[in-house]
Amino acid sequence: MESYYNDNRLSASKLKAYLAHDPAIAHWMETHSGPPSEALIMGTALHTVMEGKELVVSPFESYRTKEAKDWKANNPDAIRADDANLVEAWKTSILNHLGGHQPALWEVWKNGEYEKEFFNDTHKCKVDVIHEGILLDYKTTRHTKADDVIREYQRYGAALQAAHYVDMADAHEFHFIVVSKTEPFPVWVVTCSDAFLDYGRKLRSQCEEIRERFLAKEHQDVLTLDPPPWVGKQDTFEDVEI
Repeated sequence: MESYYNDNRLSASKLKAYLAHDPAIAHWMETHSGPPSEALIMGTALHTVMEGKELVVSPFESYRTKEAKDWKANNPDAIRADDANLVEAWKTSILNHLGGHQPALWEVWKNGEYEKEFFNDTHKCKVDVIHEGILLDYKTTRHTKADDVIREYQRYGAALQAAHYVDMADAHEFHFIVVSKTEPFPVWVVTCSDAFLDYGRKLRSQCEEIRERFLAKEHQDVLTLDPPPWVGKQDTFEDVEI
C-alpha cells in the first residue's frame, strides 16, 4: 500500500484537483501530502471491514495526553470504538442491501479482488473491488434522499474517477455503493452509464490539458473583470454607494 501512495504517477484524485482548484494549488496537492482527514480515515475503515479485515481500534477516547498522541502517531489509521461500531453498521447495511437486492453485485463482493492496483506509464489507480470486469467503489454520504445522492454523483469528480478506473482496469461496469451516514444507513447502488463514463473521459482530458499548460508555463493568471451578467443595458450606477 505504501508503495502505491509513494508512486508519483497520476491518480484520479490528483487529476480532478485541476478542475476544482487553480493549477498551482492542484499541482502542489499532487506533489505534497498531509495527515489523513477524519473523513479519509473513516472511509479507509469502511474499506477495511468490507474486505473482512480487523480495524485498529484506539484505547483512548481522545488524543489530548502525550501518551495518546504518541500512540496515535504510530497508528494513524486507528479509530475510536464508537466510530468502529458505526463503520461495522455501515458494512452490515451494505451487505444486507447487496444480498437482498443486488445478487449479481453480491457475487462481485464475495468473489472479487480487493484493493487491486493498476499502473501504466503515466497513471495509476487502486480499485475497491473488481470481478470479471465489474468494479465496485464504496462511498459514504451525508445525504438521506436518493435525488440528493444522484445530484452529488453527477458532479465531475465521480465521472472522472469512474472513467479513469474503468479504463485503467480494462473493466466494463462501474458501480458506486453509497451508504448514508444517517441511521438506519440506507444504501444506494449508483451505476455509471456509458454516456457518464464518456463524460468522465472528457473531464480527464481537460484536467490533463490544464496540467500540461501549467507545467509549460502557459497558464493564464491574468483575470479580466466585466460587469456581472445580471447587469443589463438599462441599469445605471448613479445611485449606488460603495
